[in-house]
Amino acid sequence: MDPARTIYARPDDYDLEHACAADDTRFYGHVLRRLDPLRVLELACGTGRVLTSLAAALPSATLVGVDTSPEMLGKAEQRLATLPGSVGDRVRIVEGDMRTWTDDAPFDAVLIGCCSVSHLLTLDDRRRTWDTVRDRLRPGGHFLVDVKMPDLATLAEAQRIAPRALVQLDVDASRRTSRGPARLLRCTATMYDPDTQRADVRFLYDRFDAPADAD
Repeated sequence: MDPARTIYARPDDYDLEHACAADDTRFYGHVLRRLDPLRVLELACGTGRVLTSLAAALPSATLVGVDTSPEMLGKAEQRLATLPGSVGDRVRIVEGDMRTWTDDAPFDAVLIGCCSVSHLLTLDDRRRTWDTVRDRLRPGGHFLVDVKMPDLATLAEAQRIAPRALVQLDVDASRRTSRGPARLLRCTATMYDPDTQRADVRFLYDRFDAPADAD
C-alpha cells in the first residue's frame, strides 16, 4: 500500500482516532511505575501519544521514541514542545525502524504498544525486532508488548463458503479542533486466512469536519 494513503501519513487523523483511548496510556504508566526504570524505549511511538504520557508518569526516567514515519514524528515533536521543560528535556524522538534501530546505552524497559507488532508480517521481521529488543535491554530488563487477541467470530466468518470478511464499526471519536468540531469513524474489514494463519485487516476511515461558518 502507498504509505501516503495510510493513517500514518495523517497524524491529526491518527490522534483523533485515539482521542478517547486513554486507558492504555494509564495502564503502561501504572506498570512501568512499578518497575521504576531509568531508561525507557518505545518502538513504533507514532505521534508520541503514549511516550509523552509516560514522561509525565515517570519523573525520574529518560525516554526515547522511535518510529519510521516522519509525519508521525513531526506531530510527536509538536506534542513534546507543549510539555514543561523539565519533562520534555527527558524525551528524545528518533526516526528509525524497530527491526534495525541501535543505540549506545541499554534500556531498563522496552515498549511496543498499540498492536504495532501487527505490522511485522514475516517471521524474519519478528525475529529482527526481537533481536533489537534483546540487544537494547540491559540484563534483567523488561519488554512490554501489546498483542491483539484472535476474534473467534471473525475466524468463523472467514471459514464460510465463500469466505466473508467481518466488517465492524469500532471507532467513533470526536473532539474540538482549531477549525471546530471533528468526528472520525473507523470501520474494520477482517478476513482470516487459515493457510497462512494471518488476519488481513483493512481500515476504512470517514472524517467529518464542521463548516467554518457553522453555529
